[in-house]
Amino acid sequence: MYRERDPLLPDEVFQALLARARGGDADALGELWQAVAPTLLQQADKRLPERLQSLCNPSDLVHDTYLRFHTKLKTFEGSTCGQLEAWLQTIMRNLLIDKIPTSISEPYPSQEPSGSGTSPSQGAQRAEDQAKVRKCLARLSEDDQQALDLVVFRGLSHKEAAQVLGIKHDTLTKRFARAIPRLQRQLEIEGIRVEDYL
Repeated sequence: MYRERDPLLPDEVFQALLARARGGDADALGELWQAVAPTLLQQADKRLPERLQSLCNPSDLVHDTYLRFHTKLKTFEGSTCGQLEAWLQTIMRNLLIDKIPTSISEPYPSQEPSGSGTSPSQGAQRAEDQAKVRKCLARLSEDDQQALDLVVFRGLSHKEAAQVLGIKHDTLTKRFARAIPRLQRQLEIEGIRVEDYL
């Protein structure tokens, strides 16, 4: 559960700035951003595994978060600066996950690439199976989806995935261990060969 620390901005000041920012006041938007940006940059530094720094650097990640902040501010439902910070950290985490390449659209690891003898019907079957895998993943909890997505489909280690999500390594390992059998059951229901993905 999120526990608020001493407010970065007093609630009354925050709420006044928020109302002005939602009304289009760029100065108020800037003041809100300045209140949370240092913490976001610190979090980006902590969450970005070293081998992913070639995909994006922490300041780029924070900049992308700012762009989302600017366009999605009207959807923010909190009333304190701490809640804004938590909301922006969630946006930043999701942006980071989106930047990590995925292999779910790649050929099965056990099969040859399409240029080496894969027939059109095999390619169509593969595409259908991949759509079913995405459907199976969507049936799982968000925690299960993130653990599986980062480790299985994006190739991160458990340690790197935990770092991206901002959780302890042991927590990620437990989530992953619980998520695997859940996904296996879903794949079996869809008639997908589990060993092609896990």
